[in-house]
Amino acid sequence: MLEGRARAGADESDVDGGEVVHAPDEGDDTIAAISGSNRDVVVVTADRELAERLRAVTAEVVRPSWLPDQLVDWSCKPKPEPWDEDGPATPRYGTRRRC
Repeated sequence: MLEGRARAGADESDVDGGEVVHAPDEGDDTIAAISGSNRDVVVVTADRELAERLRAVTAEVVRPSWLPDQLVDWSCKPKPEPWDEDGPATPRYGTRRRC
């Protein structure tokens, strides 16, 4: 959701399952209208007042801390730890990844 001058930052579009929407006026009103008419929407916000308003119309609302786990590339898995004759070797630089 982009409002005001931020609308110049991106065109309205669908990107990888997400949608960029420009608010014509107040962003909260636009979010409420979209989530009220579309039950497939998940609203990510730290705004408590907005969250309460949306939950009152049974919208799904999550905190920003939920979002990073949704963006993880799950194809990137840790490499198995190296083994030496006594068992697992101690990694020198922390967890190694295959990415």
